[in-house]
Amino acid sequence: MESNTQPTTEPQPPVQPSAISKQAPFWREKTSWAYLVVLALVVGGLTYTVQKQLAVSTSVPTQETPNDAAAGGVFLYMARNLELRLDDTWGPVPTSEILLPKPYSGALFALEKKGASCVLAYIRARSDSFEAYKGEERMFMVNNEHTRDQYIGYLNEGVLVTAYPRGFAGGNHQWPAGNDDDVDYLNAFVMYSPQAEVSLDAACVNDMETVMGQLRRHYDPVTLNAASDGVLYIVSEEVGGEEIDQVRFIPTGTTTSYTVMGLTATSRPAPQFAENKLYVVIKNELRTLDPFNRTSTSLQNIDLPAGETINSFWIEGHKVMYLAGVNCNSYKATCDLSLYEYDLDTSNPKKLAEHLSYRNILGYDPNTREILMAYVFADGGYRSENTGIYQYISGKIQKIESYESVEERFKGETPVYDYVLVREGQLFAPKEPLLTRENRWPITYRSQ
Repeated sequence: MESNTQPTTEPQPPVQPSAISKQAPFWREKTSWAYLVVLALVVGGLTYTVQKQLAVSTSVPTQETPNDAAAGGVFLYMARNLELRLDDTWGPVPTSEILLPKPYSGALFALEKKGASCVLAYIRARSDSFEAYKGEERMFMVNNEHTRDQYIGYLNEGVLVTAYPRGFAGGNHQWPAGNDDDVDYLNAFVMYSPQAEVSLDAACVNDMETVMGQLRRHYDPVTLNAASDGVLYIVSEEVGGEEIDQVRFIPTGTTTSYTVMGLTATSRPAPQFAENKLYVVIKNELRTLDPFNRTSTSLQNIDLPAGETINSFWIEGHKVMYLAGVNCNSYKATCDLSLYEYDLDTSNPKKLAEHLSYRNILGYDPNTREILMAYVFADGGYRSENTGIYQYISGKIQKIESYESVEERFKGETPVYDYVLVREGQLFAPKEPLLTRENRWPITYRSQ
């Protein structure tokens, strides 16, 4: 049974800073060339919003809103949660009034710089349109402090292309090269001179570097209720140099993500879903998550010493098996954990074994009453594995060579998706995977 005490309300995600920090320029002025800046990004949508401040709107944008941007303007493309920061010399221009250079097409929105010959457009084009930049002269490099990504510009036949960003170590913002619905297409930022005989203004190139250095994701808050219908997921990301975890929601019929609540996670084992409940480790405790009230409820009587957490857990019927101890879910960490069994009906935990070097519980065989555990480490071409089976009958650990040889027997039909369905005020298990754009947490679905 779950605790009857008042659930703990999780903290809301921190407000993103509004100041625009200056990036050191890396570009070299080439006035005799026509510049074209292309950034391969995520799949686009159908709308964008221009806002004068970081104040957010709870409405779902459905059409272009060509408002002027104030000084220090923030341009929001909510169909893909993109936030662009430009000064007030930039303003929106209808896509019907621009002519993209060949071979690019499919403008979703466009911005134009006043007093300069340059247009910045967000487009959807065939992926082979962006292959020319490979191996050419490098023109600039921009480090993005918000996404921890690196954007590199290459020059090819008078065209300046910004390559797919290199993720820094530990970065969790990912910008896939493929499109959600068609791998033959990419979404991209394109900067060009609308007049073929006029070179792209150097100030425009400088502004583009600022955009790359300040590009970030933007999520409005949302409150779920009985009328909410869509997809719920959990994601980790870097904010202000600190990794945080967020619960997000995408309404049915849109591609816009909204933030439901923040989490204070530690070991981050994969959540599990059973009997329409989402089990997540938060603040070193195993809890059930209630996204409708932005709360979580701890399971009773799991009292861990200070500094310890649950590293992995597995739900089987009305039992929860879990490995607890000092967090070892990090690169090259060693484990010294204890194995417990928890009864969801009586709320009683029972220690089964201790001083275990395994990191994860991979499954349970109800026929033989055995728990499969492992620590698998892989880095490049190197791989090591430490696998064992806890036997209820003997109370001992049997070591085996590879978990893959017995994995099917232990896991059985255990689907893993990276989202939960929200409908009529409840959570439901999905029936098929989704193509995703973010580093979402995998969720194991257990039958009870």
